[in-house]
Amino acid sequence: MTAVQQNNATHAHKLVAEGYDVCADAYKTLFSLKPSSTRSRWTDELVSTLSPGSNIIELGCGSGDMTIPFIQRGCKVTAVDISAKQIELARKAIPEATILHTDMMSLDFPPNTFDAVAAFYSILHLPFEEQGIIMERITRWLKPGGVVVANFPSEGSENSEDVVEHWLGATMYWRGLGVEGNRNLFKKHGKGLTVIKDEVVEDVLQKDTAASVSAPTETFHWIWAVKNES
Repeated sequence: MTAVQQNNATHAHKLVAEGYDVCADAYKTLFSLKPSSTRSRWTDELVSTLSPGSNIIELGCGSGDMTIPFIQRGCKVTAVDISAKQIELARKAIPEATILHTDMMSLDFPPNTFDAVAAFYSILHLPFEEQGIIMERITRWLKPGGVVVANFPSEGSENSEDVVEHWLGATMYWRGLGVEGNRNLFKKHGKGLTVIKDEVVEDVLQKDTAASVSAPTETFHWIWAVKNES
């Protein structure tokens, strides 16, 4: 990345870390403890494919409440989040996990480390350049036959602001490539991955959640991909 891109990325990471520190309790109450039906369904489906002892990393674990099913399955879980407050909550919710308070872009693992990578509502907080970089790393970290499950904004950022103020009382940053952009992200930066499920879903939010974010629904692009065996 160029120096300008790196400076922009550093600023974005700071906004996300500070934003989730501010809204961690509200996010836990409104989203982690009341996940969308699609988030619950995709989590359950991923858990069902894993065996006890499977090595999984969750990028953006938040409060850890939605990580619990992987723990209950007997998986070896590495849970990562950039927010100190979210990590504080996660340590209470999932003490069995290896919990890392860090920026996902700072992670480094050997090739073929993980059976699964879960990235719910997390890659979207990276600038475009870093979204490509993290996809390449995820592909490298996965074992052959390993799974990555992630979701992304269904609309590109040209249709919305990258920095949103007063989101659950916080200032938040995200970048959306749009549906075709998300697909191209996997094609270009996920070489060696095969997409087996691709859904754009609009979920109706619960009343208190909808009131808090001033939107009755949320629409995300969900992608499930498997690393080729050879």
